[in-house]
This record gives sequence, structure tokens and C-alpha cells, in this order.
Amino acid sequence: MIETWIWLSIVGAVLQNARAALQKSLTADLDLLGAAYTRFVFALPFAWAYVLWLAPAVELNPTFFLFAVAGGLGQIAGTIWLLAAFTTRNFAVATALSKTETIQTVVLSFVVLNELVSGLGLAGIVVSLAGVWLLNPLGAVRRIDRGMLNGVLSGLGLAVAAVCYRGASLSLPELPFHEQAACTLAAAVSLQTLVFGGYLLVRERGQLQRSLASWRRSIWVGLAGAAASICWFSAMALVNASYVRALGQIELLLSFAVSILWFKEKTTRNEVLGVGILTAGIVVVLLSR
Repeated sequence: MIETWIWLSIVGAVLQNARAALQKSLTADLDLLGAAYTRFVFALPFAWAYVLWLAPAVELNPTFFLFAVAGGLGQIAGTIWLLAAFTTRNFAVATALSKTETIQTVVLSFVVLNELVSGLGLAGIVVSLAGVWLLNPLGAVRRIDRGMLNGVLSGLGLAVAAVCYRGASLSLPELPFHEQAACTLAAAVSLQTLVFGGYLLVRERGQLQRSLASWRRSIWVGLAGAAASICWFSAMALVNASYVRALGQIELLLSFAVSILWFKEKTTRNEVLGVGILTAGIVVVLLSR
């Protein structure tokens, strides 16, 4: 029988890929910040509907809020950097570069939560990282360009988010995993909506207005993002975030399909080889569990 965290991770990857594709389509009318904000503000009602539906009986603690705040800010940064990467790399390659978050999550999980992955699991993650480097057409060693840097920084922000969201869930041991995830999601999205919205209100009021005015399309970004987060948060409440994010690289297979079929972008032989190596790394991670 497939473990619960596995199918949650896979469904989360599918939904996240859909959210990213929908969000990229918004950049035709919104700038990077405006498009990034839709991910949070339109996920907010769905996140709170979920937590109110579950109605967990819990008393939140300072540790929970500390982790939720750090995770929320990390995800904001990761989202902005990912959208910035989309403007300088094609959809699939930008997504792939952000997947350096897997190895960064391993390091942060040990430093922050004192959690380690198995030797085989680490090997699978390193194999996946090799695939990521192949997906950089210009060669990571020969040249580090802005698109690559944005992708890797996106991975760092998302790694911080993953580890801190698991930390927030673990700080509520009295709840079942799905209620831990619901509380963490509601707190994080609320913070993100307020912080990011406050910044736009002061610095980019026009983008804030256009973001809210795009609700007919952006509501789908929010729904897909909230559903993906519910899956991710639930999976990370069950196992080390490093395993969840490593398995989540199945999103790359989907991103290449979207890149070719939807955005009509071309891919190279190295990119196809990179996807194959990433897939092998995912299989090794699964075997390690």
C-alpha cells in the first residue's frame, strides 16, 4: 500500500504545477509582484474554509507562530524569485533550477530540526541535483547568469518554507497531521496576504489594484495553490520535509509537458537527459523509505 505522504506529495506536485502555469499566464497583465500576490490573497479564503471545516481544538504556542512566520516569509521570497526566473528562463528550466531546494532542505532540516535523511535518500537527492545542473543550458560551472541565480534563490526560499512549516506542524503534537497542516496553512497564508499586501499598498498600489481586479482568473491560482499547500503541508507533517520535496520533483515531468504543449517552448537534449536523471533520483528516494 502506498504511504499517505507519497500520494499527498504527488497530488501536491500536480496541483502546484497547475498553479505555476496559471500564475505565469498572469504576467502578461501584471508585473512580478502583482502576479506573485495572487498566489496568496486568493488562497486565503480556501485556507480558512479548510481550517474552519476541520475546526481543530488547539491552543497555538509561540513556537508555532515563529515557524509559521519564518515559513511564510520564505515562501513569499521563493515565489517572487521563481516568477523572476520565468522571465529569463523557459518554464521548465526555471522550475528545475528552483528544485535545488531539495538539497537545501536537507541541510536546513538538520540545522533547524535536527532531522537527517538516510544515506540512500541523500544519494537520491544528489542524483536529482545532478539532473538540475544538466537542465542549465549555459552550464552552471562556466557561467552563472541572473536566471540561474533567481532559480536557486527560489529554491532557498522554498526550502526555508518547507522546513519551517514542518516545524510549525510538529509544535502542535496534540493534533492529527491534517489538522496540524490546516492550522499551519491558515496562519502562513494570513501572514503572507497581510505582509505582501501591505508592501504593495505602500509601494505598488496600482499592481495591488490590478491583482485584485484579476479575480476571475486569479481565483483559480488561489484554489490550485491552496489545494497544493494542503497536500504539501499534510505530507510534511508526516515525514521529514526533505523526502517530501524530493518526491515533489515529479513536478518537473509535468512542467516539461506544460512547457512543450502549452507554452510551445523548445527543450534541448541536455534538458531531456536532466529530466531522466531527476526521475532516477526520485526513484532512489522512494526506495530509501
